[in-house]
Order: sequence, then structure tokens, then C-alpha cells
Amino acid sequence: MPEILFNVFIFFYGWYCWTFAEYMIHRFWSHTKGNKSRLNSLTRHQHHHSHPTEIRVTVFHRGCMFFTCLILLLTGIYIHFIFFYIAGLMTGFSLFSLIHYILHQSWAEKLFPALLEFHMVHHLKQPDRCFGVSVTWWDRVFKTTPASGSKISTKIISFYYGGAKGKKNQPTRFSLDESLLNDS
Repeated sequence: MPEILFNVFIFFYGWYCWTFAEYMIHRFWSHTKGNKSRLNSLTRHQHHHSHPTEIRVTVFHRGCMFFTCLILLLTGIYIHFIFFYIAGLMTGFSLFSLIHYILHQSWAEKLFPALLEFHMVHHLKQPDRCFGVSVTWWDRVFKTTPASGSKISTKIISFYYGGAKGKKNQPTRFSLDESLLNDS
């Protein structure tokens, strides 16, 4: 029994480590300007901010991630506990991917109201805050929660989801800040 509890702990520790990595990558890699090696990543992330409904991770990708996690868990049972840690990391990444997809759907408020609020504030009002996607606790720890008065109007929310029904992925008024691409 203690070995099972240890393995469960290791799995959740892997997931916890992913949430920290997610926050750090999003805050310090995806939103930092001035490093040419980050140009490609930054450009892709800025495209995501410009076109929030264009999610490029498919159901196939998510299925592959799920089966990879399952294989790692089964391997952990038979070989070594380190696979539980890796499975926890992969599960964290898979949940991040799934939750991020959901946060860009109009029905997200029913499942994740607090995460959606943080994510919309990040996209629409304060890109220098609310970096957590699958959890908000790192924003609380590092004091990057939304500033007071960060409510977003219904009109902007409609715009975030692609405007009127049937016009999904329409061009947005957000544009890539070219200064982010300079090395200054």
C-alpha cells in the first residue's frame, strides 16, 4: 500500500511541476521580447493572441498525448516509479492543451469560470498578467492576478469568440506588436 501512495504522490508531483513550468514558460518565454532565438515561439504566441479561436492542436494530438500518458502509467506500474513522474508531467501538458482549447470555446464558462476569467483578462486587457492556463495558483503566488476593475464587456467577449455566429476565426483588431520582434 505505501508504494501505491508513493506512486500516486509522484504522479501528482509531476503534474504540479508541469503547472509551474507552464506558468514560467508562458510568462518568461512567450511574453519576453528581445531574444532572437525566441522569435519563432514569440511570433506563434502573438498569433494566438491575435487569433484566439485558431487552436492548432487537433483531437488526434490530444489522443496521442492521452495514450502516451496511459503507456507511461502502465510502464510505471511494472518498471519504475520515475514513469509516474513523467506521466504526471505529460498529463499536466495534456490537461493544459485540453483546458486551453476549452477556454476558447463559448461554453467554457460552464466548466471553468475562474480560469476563463483569468484567460480572457490575459488575452483582452492585461497580457502582462494571468499567465496560468490550467491553474491560477502560480499567478497568486507571483502576484500576477488581474488588477482590480478587469471586467470585460459582453461585446468584447463576443468578439473574443469570433463575433457573430457563423463567423468563426474572423479577423480581429488585435495585431502583432512589431516592437516585440526587435532585439532592442
